[in-house]
Amino acid sequence: MVSTTIEERRSQLLARLQTIRESYSKDLSDLSLEQAAKGGDWSAADLVHHVNQPTYRNMLTRILQEDDPQLGVFEPQAFWARMVNGTLGTLDEVLETAKTLPLASLERPGYRGSDRVTALDILERIAAHYEEHLAQLRDEVRLRLGL
Repeated sequence: MVSTTIEERRSQLLARLQTIRESYSKDLSDLSLEQAAKGGDWSAADLVHHVNQPTYRNMLTRILQEDDPQLGVFEPQAFWARMVNGTLGTLDEVLETAKTLPLASLERPGYRGSDRVTALDILERIAAHYEEHLAQLRDEVRLRLGL
């Protein structure tokens, strides 16, 4: 068996990462937003979102910053439960914010490009965004699954 050194492994890794980066750049640069969103279960946008999740980067950070970190194992059921609970928790936070913000705070402005928007406008956009994807869940995904 041939033993490779850390330097050789790093060199191979750097070459792989550079090739991967160049390939992503090439394969994504000519996709429009509409093309990126097309696809049944796995669009280009879904794929890019997936590879941008910080799971492995967080593991690396923990290894570099902690003594003997316990990184755990991937448990799909627990992951799904965290995603569902995270979504519901975020909705709870938005609901509580909308419920408790003083009227003056709801009117606080900001700018998105040249458009003036208020805190209430953003809360309404959050609601619309969740409604849009809830409709997809109900009218597409669940139907496709026969639910």
